[in-house]
Amino acid sequence: MITKAVSASSFKSIEEQIDPFFVLFPHRFDYIYADHPEPTQSPNWQTESRHPLSSRIFQQGNYLFGVRFGSQTHYCLLDIDWGSVYHPQQDSFAIARILVALEEIGLTAHIACTSSYSGGLHLYFPFSDPQNSWELAAAVTTQLGNAGFCVKPGQLEVFPNPRPYVIQGHPSLFNAHRLPMQAGSYLLNSDFQPIWSDRQRFVEQWQFVQARNCVDRKVVKRLLKQVKQTHFSVSGKADKFIGDLNAEIELGWTGAGQTESFIRAHCYACLYFPSCDFGWFSFRGAGIS
Repeated sequence: MITKAVSASSFKSIEEQIDPFFVLFPHRFDYIYADHPEPTQSPNWQTESRHPLSSRIFQQGNYLFGVRFGSQTHYCLLDIDWGSVYHPQQDSFAIARILVALEEIGLTAHIACTSSYSGGLHLYFPFSDPQNSWELAAAVTTQLGNAGFCVKPGQLEVFPNPRPYVIQGHPSLFNAHRLPMQAGSYLLNSDFQPIWSDRQRFVEQWQFVQARNCVDRKVVKRLLKQVKQTHFSVSGKADKFIGDLNAEIELGWTGAGQTESFIRAHCYACLYFPSCDFGWFSFRGAGIS
């Protein structure tokens, strides 16, 4: 009997094929899943914390799946329910106003799709440079609030959400969102009409939009200052005074003869709000010691 010696190099390692769609959502721990519901019913979501979501489980399609966010993210998402006042069926200009507000942060392009058969909308804003999830969430939420939008469930939700770090003594998780291109999820054109949709088409749109978005860190930091100011325990009028003053200081000196007015405003802040260090640090940043 003649035998052939087979070298180990003749064997090729078997690697799991990388799913380009699945790669877009890298944080797969504490994922959510649910049985496919009846058309008029809502999914009964549950959280799986024992293991991360794998591409093989996702591709089987036995359940609906959703993911959360880690400490950093390459995208943010807006969720607008069918019954929201901001849905195109209720207000044909609301989303255009939302998009204009987010342009200041550097989010100038998006992917629109239906979230499910319910008719709700998901607007994805991918970008190349990773961002701190909490900071981006706080900045986007604040910017939308400044533009007059009410960010709350059922109307307009932001993912990642500006979560509290601890709830009842336990670290909190970012809210989870349903993954796109599952049952009832279709890409939409500029008129919010469904177009041919599959995961490959979604990836192509993602890559195109991602190249057009660039988060402006200066704007994010400015918005985060506004977030921190809301933690002061002051009255509504005082809160507005502090906000207006900080807006003036943020702009800085744009002409001659402004030093006296800035110092006068700083003195008022110290006089009426001695417990807060707002004026001191703001003016140190502006070059006044």
